[in-house]
Amino acid sequence: MVPMGEKWIIISKFSVLIYIAIKQLEGGFRTIAPNILAILVYITLSMIYYLFDRGLYKRITALTGLLLAIVFVAKLDSLYIFLFPLSVIDLVDAFKPPDLLVFSSLLALVFSQSHWPEYLLLAIMIGLLFIVTKAAEKRDIKLVNRLDQHRKKLDLMQKQIDSYEQYKKQEYYLVQLEERNSIAQQIHDKVGHSISSSLIQLEAAQLVSEQDPAMAKKIISKVTGVLREGMESIRQTLHNIKPAVEQLGINRVKSILDEFRANSMIRVNLTDRGDLSLISYQQWKVISDNLTEALTNSLKHSRATDISVSISVLNKIIKLEVKDNGVGVSRINKGLGLAGIDERTASIGGKAIFDGSRGFSVITILPIGGADELAY
Repeated sequence: MVPMGEKWIIISKFSVLIYIAIKQLEGGFRTIAPNILAILVYITLSMIYYLFDRGLYKRITALTGLLLAIVFVAKLDSLYIFLFPLSVIDLVDAFKPPDLLVFSSLLALVFSQSHWPEYLLLAIMIGLLFIVTKAAEKRDIKLVNRLDQHRKKLDLMQKQIDSYEQYKKQEYYLVQLEERNSIAQQIHDKVGHSISSSLIQLEAAQLVSEQDPAMAKKIISKVTGVLREGMESIRQTLHNIKPAVEQLGINRVKSILDEFRANSMIRVNLTDRGDLSLISYQQWKVISDNLTEALTNSLKHSRATDISVSISVLNKIIKLEVKDNGVGVSRINKGLGLAGIDERTASIGGKAIFDGSRGFSVITILPIGGADELAY
């Protein structure tokens, strides 16, 4: 891709060549063929110049262009002096001596003869164009370097995030392993020994049951007590490791909101009040499904930037409200999503309310203790 500065120089060269051709037409071509050939040769040489990277060939091409401009002035027409500043710019770009631009352009005034006012204006314009384009190129290079640095930083941050996510997954897996190991150890310590001991005693009771029924009965009675204690120990262990329904429910809601935040640009706020333990497992299921559908509805239709989610346990009802700050709607047409909220809520004796007057809100009202508790 040709840099913007080089594009402007190419445009300037073509403009100057067109200007020379127009001036020659006005004055009448003395020799048409040599002038056309000179213009074509200079165009070709200019194109070749931009095919090379900085190096020996580029310098040779630039020097050749300057010599051709001098030859054209001496042999064909003094108008070709206007090519001199352009050739000098290529020379400066190839050799990098900035003073050469001013010195060579001023020196060419000696050869410009009657064209010196136009030449001087052109030299100043081309010189300023060269300075401005080079400054712009340097600025672009700095911007590209900064972008590369930012891209590298972003890549590094992404790797750190991926590493952290991997660490979280590994940590979660280790916690699961530790929890399973703890459960296995508790069952082994509290139940395994009891069952093993009980089996040995039952075998002994079987052996003495005919000779000493009383002893066998005593052993069986003792084993029964040990097994009863073992069953109670199992129940206690399961009770300790099983999370409460409200913990499962509210954590499920938080997980839904976290996933929604990650996949959208919408801010979501969650509040809860009241005794969440009064919400049954079935009610938490409906709350989770209705919440997911309400969030999806807001994402698709509302153009909202904020969504508030509240779960309230009142005296006789449970209330879930999902409200956004979107465009709202004057007339609510229940599609599959909203109809599904209605059906799910009604299936456990609840009621769904939709309001599109200020933003859009979906309210789910469920009875505490059963459908009979909800009266309208």
